[in-house]
Amino acid sequence: MAGLTMRKDLAEQVDDLSQANTFSANALHCAVCLENIDILTENDNALVKRSASLGEALMQRLRQGAADNDHIGEVRGSGLMIGIEMVKDKDSCEPIQQDVMLNFLMELLNQGVISFPCGRYGNVVRFMPSLTITRDHAFKGVDLFLETAKTSL
Repeated sequence: MAGLTMRKDLAEQVDDLSQANTFSANALHCAVCLENIDILTENDNALVKRSASLGEALMQRLRQGAADNDHIGEVRGSGLMIGIEMVKDKDSCEPIQQDVMLNFLMELLNQGVISFPCGRYGNVVRFMPSLTITRDHAFKGVDLFLETAKTSL
């Protein structure tokens, strides 16, 4: 479920019905959305706080690993939504070639890590695990990413 707000002057420029939604709202979707909000906010936002702290720990591990790899550029994110920029080299920060990126992602897949490219140049590896991922599984995924980057790039 999503919502959109904008200034009135911008809203007046949007044609009626031009912002269609594939999954139009219904009672079941609304009930599921409300339940998810309850889960996210229960126990004083424990799940959200866990996501923030685990994400920060994972980004720290990724940044440490990036120090030893010329093809891992900026590591950025919020909570468990993490992006790792892949570059030809750190000096130029030029995006890694598409064929090299795709081969790297396939090697990650062979290691059991599913990830997708994103970003303007398709050179950012996106990690977005479930908020309920175990700490061990999350770090295993990051370690496999770093090891694969070391051996295949």
